[in-house]
Amino acid sequence: MISYLNALSIVRNSANGFALCQETVPLLESLGRVLAADVIADINLPPFNNAAMDGIAISYSSERRYWKLQGEISAGHYMEISSLREDEAVQIMTGAKLPSQCDTIIPIEDLQIKGGGASLAVDFRQIKKGQHIRQQGEDLAKGHKALSAHCKISAAQIPILATCGLDFVPVFRKLKIAILSTGDELVDIDKIPTGDQIRVSNLSSLSALVSSIGHTSINYGVARDALDAPTGVLSKMSKILESDVDIVLLTGGVSMGKFDYVREAMDLLGVQSHFWQSMIRPGKPLTFGTHESARGRKFVFGLPGNPVSCFVNFYTYVVALIDSITGVDDSVKRVRAKLVNDVRKRDNKRHFMRAKYFVDPENGESKVLVLSEQTSGNLYGLGQANCLAVILEDVLNPSAGEVLECILI
Repeated sequence: MISYLNALSIVRNSANGFALCQETVPLLESLGRVLAADVIADINLPPFNNAAMDGIAISYSSERRYWKLQGEISAGHYMEISSLREDEAVQIMTGAKLPSQCDTIIPIEDLQIKGGGASLAVDFRQIKKGQHIRQQGEDLAKGHKALSAHCKISAAQIPILATCGLDFVPVFRKLKIAILSTGDELVDIDKIPTGDQIRVSNLSSLSALVSSIGHTSINYGVARDALDAPTGVLSKMSKILESDVDIVLLTGGVSMGKFDYVREAMDLLGVQSHFWQSMIRPGKPLTFGTHESARGRKFVFGLPGNPVSCFVNFYTYVVALIDSITGVDDSVKRVRAKLVNDVRKRDNKRHFMRAKYFVDPENGESKVLVLSEQTSGNLYGLGQANCLAVILEDVLNPSAGEVLECILI
């Protein structure tokens, strides 16, 4: 059995030298994709000095309280003023280009405008030279880096790409991730289970998780608990390894039972095993390996069959591999929160406990409530949780008031 940190290091390092091809997609299709190249501003942002508020544009003078109005400038309708005396001003709207003779904006709410003139309605000491002007390039200067390669493009970054003129965006191609569940007890979700059957949930769970981080899942269905049968583990895995997928996620059949054939099948198909079992809870019976062939490298995870263990291993190891391949710092959203209840933990494993993260409305503190039911097969508890509370190996029975890292799910 290997520690969590050692297993994590092996998973991450296995991606060394694995290069993803780039492709170009329309701007709005880049949402959630990983940027493949730095984005450099081709213009200043803003491209010219402009008004941050509606009001009048003036040449600052500490003596002036009244100005004659000499025209009006709105956004997109610039009018050059040939000459503007100290006692003259131009009405200007938010976003409009500032005349070269002006250096200060007085907001409309600080003025009384009447009969072709504007008089100050507040103490002039409140007026500061240069106020309410957005300077050319103050947000982003031409030639400067707007976004760095390997960032995951969010909705907040779409307007940056648009402003930099990228109607098509260079991104890394999506990873293709094969998903295969194993087990004679598994039936399709549209079937009514009978006897000792259960509906297969891991296929749907993993497909949703893969989609949520912006990659493509390929559902290979269910392999039966037999090594050599046409629908058995060996046959199904062989077809997957011959395909063009990048990552293989197998669920079930990785423990020490009589019909747990996944590790044997991996060995027979030439998958180099890097570790088996890691010191986490839930999710200990995990195996990880790589397969090299003329088609390139494939990464193979044998995940536990228990739905919660499978879910946790995706967040702890699979996402880490994907981030290493794409160069993303960390796709997992993490927060720190104060524990509100005592928790029982008596071993030296790293625990990932289903919990509810919330912000206390009384004091604004981030807090977390660890749910009482933590068995690896408890899907209802997983559905009630919005985070995984992380309890480190050397922490035993953490008490209310301690601060934990939480992975938002």
